[in-house]
Amino acid sequence: MKITSEIVQEAIRIAEPTVFEIVKTSLSKGKTGVSVVVMFGHLKGRGINRTKPELKMAATIGSSEIKYDEFAMRKANLSWRTGSDCDEITKNFYHSLILEEGTDTPYAGSNVLNVGDLRLVVATSALKEREDQAISILLLTIIMMLVNRKVIVAELPGANGVI
Repeated sequence: MKITSEIVQEAIRIAEPTVFEIVKTSLSKGKTGVSVVVMFGHLKGRGINRTKPELKMAATIGSSEIKYDEFAMRKANLSWRTGSDCDEITKNFYHSLILEEGTDTPYAGSNVLNVGDLRLVVATSALKEREDQAISILLLTIIMMLVNRKVIVAELPGANGVI
């Protein structure tokens, strides 16, 4: 199954009310939105550093005078390259060994799902690390729910998936 920009946009739409509530009650006062980056693709053979995602999409939930797209992209790039959540990288303190100067941000807020040769990365930035982490987990989970829904409907008998 392929993750498309339409699936990501639908996941963002579904998550918006919860994300707005997290932003409203955030410890980061004055924030009105978060930046999101989603990457998806097949890992082709060895040399993950050279494998580019098939889908690389940035979006903003809410609005903000300051854009955090670059920070979200840096978190996503680090997770794409390593196959690890940024939270895991920072907790284990091995980030100093793998960071690429000028391209990586070693703060929590990105999550990775590896299934076979597929990789899905969701990263968010603008709030405190744990809040960014919670939003990226929420979006990753909703994206997978939507993908699973499409698979189940496609496998059901009948043209419209009704038994």
